Amino acid sequence: MTKKELDSIIYLLKTWVNINSHFRNPEGIKNMLAAVEEEFKLLNPDRSERIPTQTSSHLFFKKRPSAARQIFFGGHLDTVFPVDHPFQKADQIDEMTLKGPGVLDMKGGIVILLHTLKRLEASLWGKKVGWEVLLNTDEEDGSKESRPLLEACAKRVDLALLFEPALPGGALASARKGSFTYKAFCLGKSAHAGRDSSLGVNALFPLARFVAQVEKLQDKKKGAQINLGIMEGGVAANIVPNYAEATLNMRAWENQTLETIDQKMQTLARKEGVKLELLSSRPPKPFDAASEALFFKLKEVGKHLSIPIRWEKTGGVCDGNFFAAAGVPTIDTLGACGLGMHTDQEYIDLSSLEQRIQLTSNFLEAWCQK
Repeated sequence: MTKKELDSIIYLLKTWVNINSHFRNPEGIKNMLAAVEEEFKLLNPDRSERIPTQTSSHLFFKKRPSAARQIFFGGHLDTVFPVDHPFQKADQIDEMTLKGPGVLDMKGGIVILLHTLKRLEASLWGKKVGWEVLLNTDEEDGSKESRPLLEACAKRVDLALLFEPALPGGALASARKGSFTYKAFCLGKSAHAGRDSSLGVNALFPLARFVAQVEKLQDKKKGAQINLGIMEGGVAANIVPNYAEATLNMRAWENQTLETIDQKMQTLARKEGVKLELLSSRPPKPFDAASEALFFKLKEVGKHLSIPIRWEKTGGVCDGNFFAAAGVPTIDTLGACGLGMHTDQEYIDLSSLEQRIQLTSNFLEAWCQK
């Protein structure tokens, strides 16, 4: 890759990073969709559309749908930084370090995806396969609305490549935990805590009892963890709270573990008079023989490029979970290298852009010709 080509890629990345695309910023999401759509349309896909869901839209592109072998390319356009967050713009720290909201997770990955597809389309071997791209805008909110779209894609493809950031040190994710996110809430009745306390019904106490018991359901041996992320209720110490709410996240390696703990949580909720609502879920991502073979093929390719390839399991989840759970061989961390994702120190190693484009392109060449 020439310096001019790399400079062009970095300029595009900065442009995208400077668009606030927080998943609850409709105007920013609209602007991000337009900017990315313009670039991907240059690939001349056979099908290009925005797929609307209840609260947002998602980009979908498809080419050569009649080809015998089909590849899925995926990523997300949304970030975790709202419009009132001070971290808003791209800042090039030095020649090879770019800091900015979503630069690593995962606008850098979308740039790598785009340029990998450009190389695929410019090659002779690329004409042997069909591909589809889904870029969703609710991944950071659990992919609640785009999940059916992703699962439909999984039924049509032979290989899934997603461009989430590499793990620290450049490793790729092998197995991933599954994840359930809940809202637990309780209704009460307000009253003066001193004069009329007998007329009130405290909503916080039953929720607190529920949360305390849920904590005991964790099982370190099975990798089952439960995080209490938010708990709130009440307005003052002298007012009986009429509403209390908590947000919890459960993760585990096996579906059976998730389902067993879920049943116990439902029982505890009923016992305490707490309502439990499942906000989003992702199945565990197994690392089966087909996926392992895929990783060894990637390692071979990396060796020829002097790029060391290693992988490790992670408790993090992504849309790759849906594809692996559907039995599709999946690599879901082909994005950029860097650190600080979901913090105001998020940065990307710009040298990883060229490296990952080359790695993925060479891997696809080997996969397409097998």
